[in-house]
Amino acid sequence: MARSLEERFSFVKNKTLRGNLDFALFYVVYLVTREDLEENEDVENAIRKDIMMHTASIIEACLHYTLETLIENKILNHNDLFEKKWKQREEKPIYNLGKEKRIRAIVEEKSEVKLTKKTQFNDLTSAAKMAGVLSDSLYKKIEKIRIRRNRIHFASLDEVDNEYSKEEVNQLFNDTTAILNRLESLLI
Repeated sequence: MARSLEERFSFVKNKTLRGNLDFALFYVVYLVTREDLEENEDVENAIRKDIMMHTASIIEACLHYTLETLIENKILNHNDLFEKKWKQREEKPIYNLGKEKRIRAIVEEKSEVKLTKKTQFNDLTSAAKMAGVLSDSLYKKIEKIRIRRNRIHFASLDEVDNEYSKEEVNQLFNDTTAILNRLESLLI
């Protein structure tokens, strides 16, 4: 049975985030009602694309919130989510080979990567999989959604992005339900 809109994000304790999630879900529901009334195929596709973009943003926000909460509650730590990365600490000139070439020494050390507000969706999904928050199946679903969402970056596209089917949107909703149910189960 479907949950009411007001209850869907009750597992999110951050009131600002929950308000933004509620608003985004309200807009997605509105778009679904508009899609059914639309007779122009291009407008239908634009509505479906908008549904996908907003739904992916909901997933991204909930995934970030879940990881952040699990870290705050000491269920996970940053090392569970991210491998340490090499970070440059120092650079020294060794020898100039002319105006356009030089030899330099670089000192690097591995440092902990932390979850921040700026952590990218791709890094969130990888971290969630690494920590066992997402199963392989859910990881594949969320990656498919993330990759489709990234088609918002027009300059990177090799083709016109204007075909979104009703079946694709229905699959998106099914996958989103599974993903959100998993995230919620970790927090309640």
